[in-house]
Amino acid sequence: MILRDVSIEIQERVENWAVWCIERMPRHTCRSIEGRWKNSAPGEPPSFIVNPLDAVIIERAMIGLDDYSKRLIKDHYVLHRPVNEVRRRFAIRYGQYESEIARALRMVENRLRAMNLCWI
Repeated sequence: MILRDVSIEIQERVENWAVWCIERMPRHTCRSIEGRWKNSAPGEPPSFIVNPLDAVIIERAMIGLDDYSKRLIKDHYVLHRPVNEVRRRFAIRYGQYESEIARALRMVENRLRAMNLCWI
């Protein structure tokens, strides 16, 4: 989802943070061999390279946010919950979902600026 009111850079940084969070989450899978399968194409670069330093910076900025914004960003970017479920959980009106996500991302951007760790 590309948001109009938020810079592309902060969206990419939050997506990087989300992939970093997903990699750190404990896996709840079965012990069968299917659960341990990894694509091992030799010489092929990974599809998305995570920048852990930037992810830690975003994590520090997320600490100062209010719980509503933190949970909204986590549900949208990390857990990939369906839009209708997130709207229902946070009581967001129809048509206001993108503006709520944009508001939360602007809060992260403002926190980064306050911490002087923003490259925007």
